[in-house]
Amino acid sequence: GAQSAPGGQSAPGGQSAPGAQSAPGGETYFDLAVNGEGLEDFELGGQLGAGAGGASFRGRNKRTHAPVVIKVLNKRFSDFPQLLEQVDADLAPWRSLQHDRLSPFLARGQSNGRQVAVFGFAPGQPLRQLLSRGPLDPGQALKAIFEVAQALEPSHSRGIAHGDVRAAKVFWDGQHATLVDGGLGRTSCLAAGFGQFGLAFGHPAYIAPEVIQEGQTKPTPAADVYALGILGYEMLCGQLPFPLKGEVIDVLKQHFEAPLPPPPADVRFSAGIAGLLLRMTAKEAATRLPSAKAVVESIRLLLAGKPLPPMPRPAGAPAGAAPEVEEFTLDTEVTADAWDRQNAGLAKRKGTFDAKKLKRVGPDAFAGGGSGDDEGDNLLAAMIKAAEEDHELAKDDKSAGKKKKRPKRNRSARLDGIDGPSSIGMEEAVGQGSRTQWVVSLVGLVVLGGLLAIGTAVKTVKIATKKTEKTKTNEPPRLDTEAIKVARAAEEAKDQKALAELKRYEDNMDQAIRGETYRDGLALKAKLSPRAQTLGAERITKKESELRAAASAKVEKEMVKIRELGAMGELRQANSRAKRLSAWILDPKVSEGIEEELKQFKKMRLDQVKQLSLPEGVTLKDPGAVAAALQERLKAEARLYDAGGMICTWSRPNEDLLEDVFPLLKGKGANASAGSSPGGASLLLTSERAPLLVGLRAPYGSVMDLRLEVYPTEEPGAGGEFAVLLGAHGKSRKGQARGVGLLWGTRPVTLKSNGYLAEQGPGDLPPFKPGELLRIDLRIVDRKRKPNLEIKAQVRVGKRGKPLSSGQAVLPRALADGPIGLYVRRAAVHVSFLEVRGLVDPKAFE
Repeated sequence: GAQSAPGGQSAPGGQSAPGAQSAPGGETYFDLAVNGEGLEDFELGGQLGAGAGGASFRGRNKRTHAPVVIKVLNKRFSDFPQLLEQVDADLAPWRSLQHDRLSPFLARGQSNGRQVAVFGFAPGQPLRQLLSRGPLDPGQALKAIFEVAQALEPSHSRGIAHGDVRAAKVFWDGQHATLVDGGLGRTSCLAAGFGQFGLAFGHPAYIAPEVIQEGQTKPTPAADVYALGILGYEMLCGQLPFPLKGEVIDVLKQHFEAPLPPPPADVRFSAGIAGLLLRMTAKEAATRLPSAKAVVESIRLLLAGKPLPPMPRPAGAPAGAAPEVEEFTLDTEVTADAWDRQNAGLAKRKGTFDAKKLKRVGPDAFAGGGSGDDEGDNLLAAMIKAAEEDHELAKDDKSAGKKKKRPKRNRSARLDGIDGPSSIGMEEAVGQGSRTQWVVSLVGLVVLGGLLAIGTAVKTVKIATKKTEKTKTNEPPRLDTEAIKVARAAEEAKDQKALAELKRYEDNMDQAIRGETYRDGLALKAKLSPRAQTLGAERITKKESELRAAASAKVEKEMVKIRELGAMGELRQANSRAKRLSAWILDPKVSEGIEEELKQFKKMRLDQVKQLSLPEGVTLKDPGAVAAALQERLKAEARLYDAGGMICTWSRPNEDLLEDVFPLLKGKGANASAGSSPGGASLLLTSERAPLLVGLRAPYGSVMDLRLEVYPTEEPGAGGEFAVLLGAHGKSRKGQARGVGLLWGTRPVTLKSNGYLAEQGPGDLPPFKPGELLRIDLRIVDRKRKPNLEIKAQVRVGKRGKPLSSGQAVLPRALADGPIGLYVRRAAVHVSFLEVRGLVDPKAFE
């Protein structure tokens, strides 16, 4: 028997584990480099499962601690060198095959006398386990088929097939499917005893017709497509089309002869998916979708709303030999009649089923089923289970007053499951102990009365193992029940610790959702111990789905605001929001989409300026020279277009705007200087009592719009005044206003000859507080048939998206060509950003 290693973990060979060491999460890992070769980078952890081909263990890379899966092959493979050579040959090409949806093959070696293969860790649960609770949603099933086909594409492109595609070999984490055990098709098949049915690879529930009758010794891409089609049916319907309920030979015959049955009455999916399944499971390989690439392309056609391509015509067949198949799409639901019509052409196969072609494959020890060694002999849990079964059996014997025989192992060709060890004359894979049967013929020679007479008697005697011999007595075997309790308690303690981890994980995920730290939340899974990840796979998937949904809702809500800002031309604010949004985006494609939208908004804004043109008869003689003069004259970032449109942006107002303004009106105590606002550097305009009016040096002939960001230091109700004026003039002009504009962006005013503002109409002042950002968007509306222009403005306070106030004023055409002015009285205002768009004044450069 195996000796328990420290922490309850044994080495692969059943010996104590001198290289075992405890991980920070409490799990014990065994160093596979001890008494081994080829596995120096890996450590062995707890059991994940056991099957006919061997046992699976959790493992990790010693240097990176990246999780892996350790496959300890069935012991009997070591007894047949030719089989082991074939396994190595099957695995070799998979080392170079890489895909995100494929669990990679990492290493092959041996440790403590056991043959070991190492694969990458697949997240989630096997589909076999999930499907026991019911079918998948059609959308999930189609995605799983698509991703498994993608995983097979690299190998199929090189003519290499998986050979064991089935529900137990595909893991689903709620979002993605991962294919595992590439290169182990022959191992699983022969170890399960399927060799006696002529199968060198593949599982009877998923085997392609040509494999059954053509004696293929290695898998083909077409056989993989068939198996994936059967798996697709199983995912959609929650059951196999040809379930393993009777003799295996009957199931094989159904694969060869029986059409794929229509889905159960309570199952609904589209006709397009039905057409895909029927093409994948065509009885003749020549009319089946030939490879994983063809499956991927077919699904892409369905998702694009296009019909599937015509069925292939067998090589050498006359024209029209391919079956006629209706064109189905994802938009229509499949009906029983449509299923039968399409299936009629695809379910036909040449020839008849011949049971004589089912010849044994491989050594008799495999073809007959059973290795005589159980895969649980190095697992503590299996030892406990075996001991308890013997204990319970002995107690039943005692209560009955006589010895009871152990149930005979089923030697019939029946299968009860689709993933575990076959019951076809095979020992159970975990916890049954080693048993051997011998037939001993006893020949008795009796001589009576001097005459020689020979009588022969043959008697069958069963010689059981030591554990079986103990059950011949009426006393239960002596078990170290205390040790079993201690071991069980240790396992339960580890589970409790893992569950506590999961509870903390869920609490932290909830906090990440509330705090909108979505990326940090997704990183929490990696910090869980492997045991916690295994126990809580469904809980983890659920929490990640909640987090992704919350992040998606947040992104969409914020995108509405960004689009509003972009449509209004407020690119600076839109970009600012987009930068904050990047912390919530989990899908890089979404970021790319936002960047593209912002580019379009920017292009739209530039196109508006490019479409501006000078009055008829007025042209820029030398746009290049004018642009150069602009750069020399202004500190602002100025862009000039050939038709005369111009954009000037002052983004460093303490430097560039301070240089580009000049005083039009300056009273005592009024001043313009460099300042610092809550938003950064600014142009500070201050006035105690006397007004201050500064004009822009930008040579505009007319203004289309301007955007301004300011931080006032006084509330509007305190008597402070700040206005943006158009047609601003420093000198008084008899009978004319010195400028027209909007007080705080909302109330129409004119600048009188005495230098003070006169209100021209009603307007609600914006409700802002001192030091709060005030954004003013002002545009000029020129209704050609009217004598005057209109000034319209919208005011936003702080970082709120929607306008809180608006204003409107009448601008006489006579003032339209005057400079832009910024007016302050009894206030201090920080200007942090200014941008003006309009037409250049050619006269300014003559």
